[in-house]
Amino acid sequence: PAKLPLSVLRPPVLVGREREWARMEEAWAEGKTIFLSGEPGVGKTRLAHDFAASRGVHMVLESRPGETHVAYSTHVRLLRQIMARCPDTTLAPWVRRELSRLMPDMAGTEGPPPPMVDEAERSRFLEANCLAIYQLCAGMDAIVADDLQYMDAATAEFALLMLSRRHDIPSDGVFPRFVDTYRRGELTPIAAACIQQLVEAGLAVVIELEPLHSEAVGTLLGSLELAGAEGLADNVMRYTGGNPLFIMEALRHLLESGGLERGWPEHVHPSGRGRDLIQRRLERLSAPALQVARLAALAKTSFALELASEVLEMTPMSLATHLSELEAAHVLRGERFTHDLLFDVVREAIPPSLVPLLHRRLASALEQRKAAPVVVAQHWLEGKEPQRAAPFLVAAANAEASAFRHMEAALLYYRAATALEEAGALDEAARVRARARGIPSA
Repeated sequence: PAKLPLSVLRPPVLVGREREWARMEEAWAEGKTIFLSGEPGVGKTRLAHDFAASRGVHMVLESRPGETHVAYSTHVRLLRQIMARCPDTTLAPWVRRELSRLMPDMAGTEGPPPPMVDEAERSRFLEANCLAIYQLCAGMDAIVADDLQYMDAATAEFALLMLSRRHDIPSDGVFPRFVDTYRRGELTPIAAACIQQLVEAGLAVVIELEPLHSEAVGTLLGSLELAGAEGLADNVMRYTGGNPLFIMEALRHLLESGGLERGWPEHVHPSGRGRDLIQRRLERLSAPALQVARLAALAKTSFALELASEVLEMTPMSLATHLSELEAAHVLRGERFTHDLLFDVVREAIPPSLVPLLHRRLASALEQRKAAPVVVAQHWLEGKEPQRAAPFLVAAANAEASAFRHMEAALLYYRAATALEEAGALDEAARVRARARGIPSA
């Protein structure tokens, strides 16, 4: 593959986040914890990192998949990362002994303490962990805690306690501010409740990040110093919906395939992390909502609520519920996909055995609605019913011929003849081909 420029691996300029940055500045001045929320790829991590770097000394901590159901797993990761950065810090013996409940290697010669038996011992354990964090983080200005959606419930409750007790920090100590990120709609109920408590207590602020607007997309493309990239702003916006990660994935694909200098192609295959993130978002949908999304991908511009209700045999009320779920997940906006990349991933992930069935049902429903003949024909073709498609291709060809669009008419007649041949209707196919040859200048 072609070597990718550094600007594509990490854009040199943070764009389109002036409003969010101003809100973060305000929250920082008020001593609040900052939570950045948004869909995958929208730029939460980049914004958090850049802001923390602007504050001074900082470090980055990450929650990881698989930690959700292991108590204190995220907290232990945080502790080990900080201790690795501050190896010379000396903790009080009783604090180290309490920490050894989670990290046995920290136990002294007397070994780890016995299991906790009452609330007093639990309070002592939590106190030790708070003091350890306060001491280890002294002198840091900011900590970025990324991907809180993977954080386990015990760590979430401890974080609530720790951030609520900032008044306990020694007056001569400097405790960092936290800038945390999480994917919208993916927090565990306990983590969501803890964040809400901090917000209600005036100790935190949640800032929602949305995709970049058109002007910011143009600015981003211009900052990459890639010949021809800035001129693709409209296509990139349409294809990605302004999601920064998907923008970079699309550009990487064009560069690796040697297609950037040729301009925007008719189709850009969704690849890399952008595709994976979309697929994970789709996997969180309920089965009926996913079915509606699949139908929308196959129906394309013909998709409508009444059509979906009929094809999927859903009542209007249940369909409305599933559409609300799709809108909340930023899959659909009204009756359209939020961006083309998402549409492509949905369409390509439909089980092959389901595709012909849905196309046949769409064809039948659209036929009843007197939809454009060529649209009905295409669904019959993709539903593996070429003989049923042929009359609609002929009707579409007739309409084109009557409008003196002779080349288009001829192509449709030939398509109809091919469909009839595939169905074994050879005599009828020959007659249709003759009509194609009889069109002027065909």
